[in-house]
Amino acid sequence: AGLQRRITGPSRATVTSLAGIGMDAGTVAVYGVYAALSPFAAHDMIFALFAVPYLCVAAALAYGSAPPPSASTGSR
Repeated sequence: AGLQRRITGPSRATVTSLAGIGMDAGTVAVYGVYAALSPFAAHDMIFALFAVPYLCVAAALAYGSAPPPSASTGSR
């Protein structure tokens, strides 16, 4: 929804469709890598390995979206 709000013009549907295809391809790739690693490592190790990028993105979003200290003081 956020992507659709940012895009204007006739290419909006095409761009959002390509974004959806990219997400689906990424999901299939993750499943494929998970399956390829399964003979070499236990489920919990593979799960932890795949959790690291998600934790990094979550931390970056949490620290990157905080308002600047001067904006949170409420002064005008």
